Amino acid sequence: MNDLILGCPNLEDLELQNCWGHHHLKICSKRLKRLAFGFFYYSEIRETVSIDCPNLCSISFDCCSFYRFALKNAASLVYFRVQIVNIMERYYDLWSRTVKLIEQAPNLKHLDALNWWFKVIFIYLSSLC
Repeated sequence: MNDLILGCPNLEDLELQNCWGHHHLKICSKRLKRLAFGFFYYSEIRETVSIDCPNLCSISFDCCSFYRFALKNAASLVYFRVQIVNIMERYYDLWSRTVKLIEQAPNLKHLDALNWWFKVIFIYLSSLC
């Protein structure tokens, strides 16, 4: 994957869907502006992702789970979207890691977050009242 991205020096928009076994994914690009991940499933491998894209404006996660995620040079990042739909207990840790990731984007202006884990808990607790 790293070589593919490096082989496209003018790439501005990248969407990665249904990926498995990437272990240590590094995305480095001076021109990349939009990045979307979809359906990166949890596995026993501790996947890490490192993004170093100084012009990245938008990043989106849809049903993704990463053990470690690092944003470098994220000053241009203004839009962040995350959707966590799994409701199993281990996904609370995923949400905590997502919050830490958001903290790495100092100039964030738009946050679109959907966490079904909290929604299900809220509905359950509401039914008890």
